[in-house]
Amino acid sequence: SGANEWFKDYTVAHPNESWLATKTAFIIEFNTERNKYYAQTEAKNIAMKPQEHINQFYIRVKKLCNIGWHGKGADVIELKIREIFLDGLPQDLRNNFLLYTYEPVDIEDT
Repeated sequence: SGANEWFKDYTVAHPNESWLATKTAFIIEFNTERNKYYAQTEAKNIAMKPQEHINQFYIRVKKLCNIGWHGKGADVIELKIREIFLDGLPQDLRNNFLLYTYEPVDIEDT
């Protein structure tokens, strides 16, 4: 396949590259605008499965966001991860999550 051949050629041409550098080069080579669009669409429609552990759900969201918004900057990607993660949680978990992350504003400080 194209990806398999690319990986073989790349590792021969860059034998001392770190895994992160290889991963980044692969994404640049194969993450087309179409792939980004599909990852964004899937991310926007993702929901936590009934028996899924919350960490596994977070990993799925993070992976899709890193593909879908690749090249947009870490701040944009982190915002998308948080937004999509919260939207995909069941209502009871979402309420608990928001309760524990809410930082009240002191009216006298405003």
